[in-house]
Amino acid sequence: MSCSRLLHMSRTMIRTPGHFEGRFMRQFVTVRKTKTRTLEVEDEAVADSLAAPEQTGELGTPAEDKEADLEFESPAEDGLQSMQEIPFEKHVPEEMHPTDIRHSKDRQCELVRDYIHRQLYESDGFFNSAESQGLGSRVFCPPDIKFGELVGESDYRRKQYEFYDMNDTAFLTPCELFKPHYGHGIVRWLLAARKSVKNPFRILEIGGGNGSVALNILDYLKEHHPEEYNLCTYTIVDLSKSFCDVQKKRLKKHKKKFKNYNMSICDWDDKVEEECFIIGLEVLDNMPHDKVCIVKKQWRQCEVAYRDGDIYELENEINDTMIYECLHLYWAYEQQLKEEAQYPWTRAGRKQFRDKVTRLLSGHVWDKSKDIYLPTTCLYFLRVLRDYFPNHHLFLSDVEFLPDTCSGKWAPLVYERGPSTKGQRLLHNDYLIDNSGSVDIYFPVSFDFLKFMYENTCDGRRGEVFRNADFMLKYCPDVNLGETRNGYNPFMEDCINVSTLMTEANNPIDDPLPY
Repeated sequence: MSCSRLLHMSRTMIRTPGHFEGRFMRQFVTVRKTKTRTLEVEDEAVADSLAAPEQTGELGTPAEDKEADLEFESPAEDGLQSMQEIPFEKHVPEEMHPTDIRHSKDRQCELVRDYIHRQLYESDGFFNSAESQGLGSRVFCPPDIKFGELVGESDYRRKQYEFYDMNDTAFLTPCELFKPHYGHGIVRWLLAARKSVKNPFRILEIGGGNGSVALNILDYLKEHHPEEYNLCTYTIVDLSKSFCDVQKKRLKKHKKKFKNYNMSICDWDDKVEEECFIIGLEVLDNMPHDKVCIVKKQWRQCEVAYRDGDIYELENEINDTMIYECLHLYWAYEQQLKEEAQYPWTRAGRKQFRDKVTRLLSGHVWDKSKDIYLPTTCLYFLRVLRDYFPNHHLFLSDVEFLPDTCSGKWAPLVYERGPSTKGQRLLHNDYLIDNSGSVDIYFPVSFDFLKFMYENTCDGRRGEVFRNADFMLKYCPDVNLGETRNGYNPFMEDCINVSTLMTEANNPIDDPLPY
């Protein structure tokens, strides 16, 4: 999604008032009101400290009385001075290794990630129900933009609005706006990262959408690198059946090299020993997250409960493996970030300043919520890479900043579009909306934390984070092809909220044929 589109949405969406006041009590479980911009913690303020497991005993048990004189503003800005270094394996029991990320059995009370997964990916979810609700297909294949024929930025923005008028249910991402050049840049990364030209050339794309990137990659390989094309096999894993159908149609001319599966990457169970390239474009933002909060100075996992036709959010003791491990990684990440950001001239110091500016621009400068949305599904995905793709190369691109998100760190942008909204986008300030099929839940991605999780999950692996402009400048065959007549270049100046994590970011190899 382009930055201009996000800012346009923030000005045009209809806002809903916080009106949901229902709550009920359950033994040993705290119930908080929802649908409000700031979620409140009952009985006690929790601005004193954030305790690590070493300080509180077992996670989720009452802490012993200890003197705490530290004051923290938010999880993103807390000092964490009293925290000890946290080993990643020491505190995780061996028996706590789930085989399925979606494991809630009781529909009367389920984890937040299970609730979000149903809202997005089930048969009546957001990505599969557009046609049945009369909204048109979310599958949208806009034509290539001829940048040299555009006058400047205003002409470029007008072209974007024309695409959205054609199909307002879809979002335009860099791989769609900059095609085919974005896909060609990925090919140059693939070839530069490849270990040997004699190895099978295996590419796996997660969430292939309408197949534009796969088409651009295979076309470019066939034209400029025919020997590599002959060794190539391109596989797409996608949860949306409608997207899988359109991928087969668009890639029909590459049918001997292409295949796709209607499944989740988290369900992958076939170990691939060969060298393999994993590509994920705009898929992390829709990976379900879990939510944790602080209640009476203790961390709790949030759950979604149903009673008498209403939806509630409950807080319970942390008993889920993925939440437990992801929270430990978060603590260690915050401790490392605090140590590195002591000096404002360092990279971490500059990023901390940018984060404060981002909080100001996103309207959360006064948000004191202690809630955190943890990317547990993303962590499970990284474990799948570690266990089933030991010789992988990774390329992940997504949105790092979103306006008008809910309250809390890494909270999602939640909007609804359906018959009840008469085709307009209705912005919500909470993810608890039991209206499957018309609600999109869209998370920003912290690429620094993603890099930290990746390097600590896949031992020995190292990743590098690029901004969109840096990636295009390094890997696009000819970045001047994106320049308009007055010098404005969307490759360099648009999609400023998009970042990329890649491994083996080697210098690209020149093409044998002129581009």
